Parts: sequence; structure tokens; C-alpha cells
Amino acid sequence: MIAYFVLATNHFTMPPKEVLDNYKSQQGVERGFRLIKDPVFHLNNMFLKRLERINALMMVMTFSLMVYNLGQYQFRETLKHTFRT
Repeated sequence: MIAYFVLATNHFTMPPKEVLDNYKSQQGVERGFRLIKDPVFHLNNMFLKRLERINALMMVMTFSLMVYNLGQYQFRETLKHTFRT
């Protein structure tokens, strides 16, 4: 059985391997934003009626994701260096 996987891009100079790598890296970003949309936060909508509060919450959550991803990156790099020797 033969299967095909089609990716389309408007970056004509990008090598196909890089297109595929960029596509695969989206999964990590999507996983992070799933955290933002998760109802587990149980935020009462009475606190989020003003646009300023919604924007502030999104800024805090985005910053938290950035710090979390930085921690993951540093942890992976440490593991690489630790087990390389």
C-alpha cells in the first residue's frame, strides 16, 4: 500500500525537508495553545467581560507558555550534553 502526504507552501525557495520540519514543529505550538483554551482553568466569565481583562489574561498565558517552552528547551539541551559523553 502506498500513501502520500501532501504539503503546500508559498515559500518556493524552501527545501522540502525544511517544509516538513516546520509542519511537524507546529504540533508543539498547538499543544501549548490547547492549554490556553482548556476549560480546566474554571475562569468565571464574569471576570472576563472587559476587553482589558481578556487581553491581560492572554498576555499572561502566552508569557507562561514561552517560559514553559524555554524550560523544555534547556532541559532537552542539558540531556543532549549529558548523554553525549
